[in-house]
Amino acid sequence: MRPKISVIIPTYNRRLSIEVAIKSVLSQSYKEFELIIIDDGSTDKTKELIEFIDDRRIQYFYQENQGSSVARNLGVEKSEGDFIAFLDSDDCWLEDKLEKQFSFLKNTKNDMPGCATGYFINKLNGKKEIIQPAITQTSLRSILKKNILHICTTFMCDRKVFDDVGYFDTHLKRGQDTDWLIRYRKIYDIGVVRKPLAIFNQHLPKSAKTYEQSQLYFLNKHKENLRAQGEVFYRRKIAISYTKLAYQFYRKDLMQKAKEFALKALRAYPIVWPGLYLILLDVYFGTRLKHKMDSIRYPKGLLLFRQKWRN
Repeated sequence: MRPKISVIIPTYNRRLSIEVAIKSVLSQSYKEFELIIIDDGSTDKTKELIEFIDDRRIQYFYQENQGSSVARNLGVEKSEGDFIAFLDSDDCWLEDKLEKQFSFLKNTKNDMPGCATGYFINKLNGKKEIIQPAITQTSLRSILKKNILHICTTFMCDRKVFDDVGYFDTHLKRGQDTDWLIRYRKIYDIGVVRKPLAIFNQHLPKSAKTYEQSQLYFLNKHKENLRAQGEVFYRRKIAISYTKLAYQFYRKDLMQKAKEFALKALRAYPIVWPGLYLILLDVYFGTRLKHKMDSIRYPKGLLLFRQKWRN
């Protein structure tokens, strides 16, 4: 029988986490799916682990390391289902995730051919949070400002949308999900199943250089989309992106690059993030103020204030 849903998991050297991801798919209450795993050149015996799992719905494909965008695109090409769902190999789903999304899309297919769900997030600081997106957060403006939907773990859509939206941009090593979602949102509406149905594990980029290339490419590609939201919106978005780059280079002890992007952020939009000034103090005077501030445990009320400031 042709599967109704194609689940696509790209992976690269995540043998320790992908087993949980796979089991969360195989345990779904909705059973009419195929599971396509695209191994992007793993060297940690991922293949042996997957071959040990005995389930006819699993299809495994290996490619030389080319990045997650290429892997997801190959997964879409290999898929046979009427709907496509993505899952990152270090995340997992609750058992009724596919069932609830499939039901939602069957009832709203003509209006919203794709939908995201709420999710639990395991944050870098060890804290856990529940994200339940509101429909207002699916607007193009909201996605351009800050994409919280994490479509590579929460999204399901009619496979036909790829004919109109296209595939994932292989030039992007980071942020390819947001890039694809922007293109999708300019054509279609996005539905939301607010109930948390996935578990997302937050990570910092491993390579500051790769993160820089992706951020700058993204900003240039979507320059007109960002400017269409107004000059203040555009300058603030630029500043936030430069701020993230400054922090990534700072945590790698690449202080000249941290200084470069901190100054660019302040020139674009001076009131953006207090931590920038600490980075600059550390760069110019050799202090470690930013590291010390990050290690402080703040009262809950102050943590909320810091989060609102950053947003």
